[in-house]
Amino acid sequence: MSISRLVGICFIAGAVLNFIPFVVNIILGGNPAEGEPVMDYFYKNIINGGFNSRLFAVFGTLSAALLAYAVNALSNIEQEKEKNALMGLGAFLSIFGFIGLAIAWAFDISMLFGSEASVGSATPPAGTGNFFLLQFGLWIAFGVILWLGQAIFTWTLVAKGYANDILLQAAAVVNGLAVIAFLNTLFNVDYNSMASIMPMFIALMVGTIINTAWQLFVGKTMMDS
Repeated sequence: MSISRLVGICFIAGAVLNFIPFVVNIILGGNPAEGEPVMDYFYKNIINGGFNSRLFAVFGTLSAALLAYAVNALSNIEQEKEKNALMGLGAFLSIFGFIGLAIAWAFDISMLFGSEASVGSATPPAGTGNFFLLQFGLWIAFGVILWLGQAIFTWTLVAKGYANDILLQAAAVVNGLAVIAFLNTLFNVDYNSMASIMPMFIALMVGTIINTAWQLFVGKTMMDS
């Protein structure tokens, strides 16, 4: 199997594995009512997810690993053709962000294990919910780096024939806006107001959809090359 074909497979598999939890958790999972504790709502969703939460944690972690490899390998292929410092930066930031994303997904498993640690207990052990706060912090910090990296990387792919240029340009813009949305949440979050983090969730929804699209197109191009 050629490197190009393997990179294409990783792009496609990574995009699909990332999109499945996104659809179920974000689009179909619903949002808390305004005034309801936001963190408690999402924490309980993870715990109540049971088997699905465990499976999606594996999907998310594996997706991050596959996409990190694919981005790194594609960057290396392009660097052999022509040195591009900006692409190298975008690839590095993306890979760094994917590592943080994988760590964040692991906290789903920690929360599930913690909630079941006391056999027969009706409520999770004290402090288990803090895992979600740690996870949320990872989403924000590494999310900023990941979205920035993806913005730079997709922009440098324009005019290289891997995917539609308009799609790549749109992805770069959306990823850049996602950075702003995540920073807005960092500095303006209200833990009892879903409205305060809605810009981040909208950016996450739109960004995931458009990133999935370009990853699938680039993956197909790599497999056919």
